[in-house]
Amino acid sequence: MKNIEKILKDLIKIYGELYEHRQILSCSKYFRYNVETVEKLSEYLTNNHLSDKSKNNIKPKTKKTKSAFSGITTRDEFDEFYYENLVYDRNDDTKRNVIIKRYSKADFQEMFLIIFGSMPNGTKERIFSDIQYFYDSLERSTRI
Repeated sequence: MKNIEKILKDLIKIYGELYEHRQILSCSKYFRYNVETVEKLSEYLTNNHLSDKSKNNIKPKTKKTKSAFSGITTRDEFDEFYYENLVYDRNDDTKRNVIIKRYSKADFQEMFLIIFGSMPNGTKERIFSDIQYFYDSLERSTRI
């Protein structure tokens, strides 16, 4: 923190020294702001942003919840899991959205991998739709 303030003060000092010689250096287009404006900005940054920056660097700990899907490796286990957790009233889109939000894309990819034996592409909504289509097709074929 102190190091950042020191670097900023050194940069302002160098800017002030070069500002006086901007005509000689023929680079006046690089010195758009006068020294007072830059010093005011420096004070503002050291008083407000740099002191707040240290507070913002601390990231809150997020709880890692274990997925309800983990531990399923066979198709039979997944069939049971599907009928218990992924079946909903198809007329209610809110229930579908709740199911989609409950599981991550990686979970849906793992489900797809168990069923089809390959990794899917696309969003988790699309993967979930493919899984549903598979089970709908199974139900239709058993009725025939």
